[in-house]
Amino acid sequence: MTSLGVRRRGRAFLRRLAVRAESNFAFSFAFASPEQRAGLEAIYRFCRDVDDVVDERPHGELGDELAREGLERWRDDVRALQGGRALPAERALALTPLREAIHRFDLPEAAMLEIIEGCAMDLEKTRYESLAELEPYCWRVASCVGFLCLPVFGDTSEAAHRFAHNLGLGMQYTNILRDVGEDAADGRVYLPLRFLREAGIEIDELMSGVYDARFARVARRVAQVARNHYRVAWAALRDCPHRRRLVTAEIMGRTYEEILGALEEADWDVFTRKVKLRRRDKLRIAAKALTAANLRL
Repeated sequence: MTSLGVRRRGRAFLRRLAVRAESNFAFSFAFASPEQRAGLEAIYRFCRDVDDVVDERPHGELGDELAREGLERWRDDVRALQGGRALPAERALALTPLREAIHRFDLPEAAMLEIIEGCAMDLEKTRYESLAELEPYCWRVASCVGFLCLPVFGDTSEAAHRFAHNLGLGMQYTNILRDVGEDAADGRVYLPLRFLREAGIEIDELMSGVYDARFARVARRVAQVARNHYRVAWAALRDCPHRRRLVTAEIMGRTYEEILGALEEADWDVFTRKVKLRRRDKLRIAAKALTAANLRL
């Protein structure tokens, strides 16, 4: 192919990516093979559907009970899918992509069940006293998603698990910071209460959207925790025997790390604005990750 043809193909590829860049996850999936993309989309749909059981429940005790029943159905479904057993007809068709992903990639049952348990925690707990108390929740709803994705990517080494563990935590702490305002509107506080007390912030102030230097101190503290996990994740990635296979995960993680930087640039004002990356920023992140993984467009 001529150099002109290569440039044209590269520009066409970037245009396709730009269209997909509205969603951080959809953008990252663009770098997977069709088979991998089907597996990742099945995992993403599973996580969203389980999360929606809790997030979209009716208010009150009846809604909580319905959500618990819904999560229990998901536990039964996961065990049935993993064991190759038949599902009720009304569930079988909808879960066909997940069944195929489980058996094509040997997705770990334990990680799927832990994700369900993480969502169940939102029914029982809306406050966390310390970072140590918060971390198991973040591990379940984020790191375990990474553990599900590793066999799809094709690297289930110890280093890859260390990478997924820390990348998940870094991304979830970033999410917590970005979504403080939305979570407060739903009555949830994921920032460690100890951090808030030490900064002199009352819960009522946080719930009403008070934004000042005290909140910025708390945000910087959580951000540092996130950055420490990103740092460990990137170190683990260098030790992975199949780093090139993990480029999709790296792009996703680098994107969230960039979101953390954008939050800092906004001086941690997460109450009056929603931080998003521009398409060109996502493309820059992807190009850098591809280069580091020694891949070509």
